[in-house]
Amino acid sequence: ISLERILGNILDAARIRPIVIQTLWLRIHGAAPPDPEIAAYCDRLDRLKASGGRIKKIQLHTIARNPAEPCAAPLSREELERIAAIVGRRLSARIEVFHSG
Repeated sequence: ISLERILGNILDAARIRPIVIQTLWLRIHGAAPPDPEIAAYCDRLDRLKASGGRIKKIQLHTIARNPAEPCAAPLSREELERIAAIVGRRLSARIEVFHSG
């Protein structure tokens, strides 16, 4: 299934009723998500809203258990809070952060 089809389905649902966007953020090969990736995420959600989608809230979380891939690791609470601050400023949305540590 293509990303465009998935995004279209999310938009269809968000036009019918406000939705909750849940997103897992993680560290890959020791690196946290770079700013351009966070900006691209915000751009996608901006387009969703501009197309008539309604977002009730955005929930951000990180890995809570050991993943199957050793290159993946959880973000720190501070890193996740930083992403939440960026997303909250860009989207003027209610943001919830979940961190197991």
